[in-house]
Amino acid sequence: MAVYDSKSLDSLVSKLKDKDDAINKASALAVNKTATYVRGEAIDALNADVTLDKGYISKHIKVVARASSRNLRAIIRANARGTHLSRFSHRVSKKGVAVKINRDGGYKMLEKAFVVTNLRGSASKGIAMKNREAVKHFARASSGDSSPNMRRKLYKQRRKAQDKPNGITVLHSRSINQMFVSQREMLRPRVETFMRSEFLKDFKRLSK
Repeated sequence: MAVYDSKSLDSLVSKLKDKDDAINKASALAVNKTATYVRGEAIDALNADVTLDKGYISKHIKVVARASSRNLRAIIRANARGTHLSRFSHRVSKKGVAVKINRDGGYKMLEKAFVVTNLRGSASKGIAMKNREAVKHFARASSGDSSPNMRRKLYKQRRKAQDKPNGITVLHSRSINQMFVSQREMLRPRVETFMRSEFLKDFKRLSK
């Protein structure tokens, strides 16, 4: 989730006198235009970075609250659930499934992985492994990631494998929200410039 408000305009607003109504209206317009701008830029940036379909990215990054002259805040929310690996470019072979997440990277072979359909009774599909094989997958992943979150994943997967070794685990990558957060900081300088520019244009028009 990302929140955009009028704080970036404080230094400008402090120089303006006796124009409260125009300031608030121009601030609300600037915040809303900025939220729309950030959403569009983030969608384009993610589409250039990963092999997800642009329509899928767009569907999962939304402006969920817009600013008004009384509440100068807009909110962008992105899907926080892990993204099915099947959403990325992938190739199926007898050996397993090769997945390419980043556009500038190569395909990574997931041995003994396979494609499953009708997830949760829907037409969705995923890339999965038997629970016992998924333990090995998570163990390899944890060798370069010792974070508490990864340790919890590995622990849960081992429990699943003990209970149902032939059950399946559907594999995921980062959520759209995690990808969005990584892009948000890169966009910050452009965002602040954009907001100030839009505020000044609307303030000039509204204060006539």
